[in-house]
Amino acid sequence: MNSSQLLWVTPLLALAACQPPPPTSAPPRAVRVTAVTLRPVAHAARYSGVLESKTQLDLAFRVPGRVASVGQVLVPGAAPRALQEGDVVKAGEVLATLDLDDLKSQRSVAASGAASSAAQVQTARTGLAQAEREVARARKLFAHGDLAQADLDRAEAGFATAGSTLGSLEAQNQSRLDQLALSRSTLADATLRSPIDGVVARKTIDPGELVPPNVPVFSIVDVSELRVVFGVPDTRVNLVKLGAAVNVVAEALPGRTLAATVSKVAPTADAALRTYAVELTLPGTAGLRPGMTATALLGDEARQDVPVLPLSAVVRNPGGTGYVVFGLKDDGTVEVLPIEVTELLENDVIASGLKPGQRVVVAGAQFLRAGEAVEVVP
Repeated sequence: MNSSQLLWVTPLLALAACQPPPPTSAPPRAVRVTAVTLRPVAHAARYSGVLESKTQLDLAFRVPGRVASVGQVLVPGAAPRALQEGDVVKAGEVLATLDLDDLKSQRSVAASGAASSAAQVQTARTGLAQAEREVARARKLFAHGDLAQADLDRAEAGFATAGSTLGSLEAQNQSRLDQLALSRSTLADATLRSPIDGVVARKTIDPGELVPPNVPVFSIVDVSELRVVFGVPDTRVNLVKLGAAVNVVAEALPGRTLAATVSKVAPTADAALRTYAVELTLPGTAGLRPGMTATALLGDEARQDVPVLPLSAVVRNPGGTGYVVFGLKDDGTVEVLPIEVTELLENDVIASGLKPGQRVVVAGAQFLRAGEAVEVVP
């Protein structure tokens, strides 16, 4: 090869060296699979919710003032102490009292004013009766020509003035009576009492504090009856009947089963959760408080064999709604199998639409597509 030919070959070799290597097919995606198994599962379903009180009342003073005292709790062998959250109270029990000195003074002033105006009204009524007799006598004398017109006019004017004075004093007296009633009501409103038997759930005041009117300072809950609300899917809601007895367990009372009653079943499903709200009512029990978790057992305890697979196998349908799993075919590719999840069992699910023994992908399913070849790894 001469030098001129070498000049042509060298660039061609360099160009060939810069070309990318020919494409190769991607290796099959590594996945783990398992077979759908039948497992005996109790037919009773477990649904958890938070215990709520039957009634919760937020209580406030209707008048402003300074807190003079808070209700006391008698402690055996110790000095009485102020009410605090968690204490049991009875209906009518005093929770707190505002400073009464100013309110009592206002009531005394109102009572004195009402008594004074009542005496003035009585005097005015006597005066009106006297003026009425005098005008009647003047009219009679004037009719017989024994009284001048000017004297009759004075009698008529005196009668009218007496009536006007009485009306004014009666209005003033009514106003002072209203003030007295208001001061008495205000004095009563300065003492806050519990309207029900219950437990103090919240307390926000102490002696010496200034409190505005109509701002809650105590919350009292009625724990004589508790309720728990939870959502039930459409596959189970027909098991729930109004008035039916339901067993409830609570972590706060291990080893105990409590009797509850179905008090409400929502007629329609929640638009977002697609579940029906069910409310249970159970009697208040020592050791149970609002805010604790309770679990209801719906249905009987008969056990039956149902298809179970790991939760990790379930993915959202990539081509629509609902859920699917990827089944492994004999040729080493995967197919999409629509399923319906009927119940969760910790890390497993009960799913309809599958047969025992079917092999499904349990690791790597979220990255697959229908027809893709896979490599099964341990």
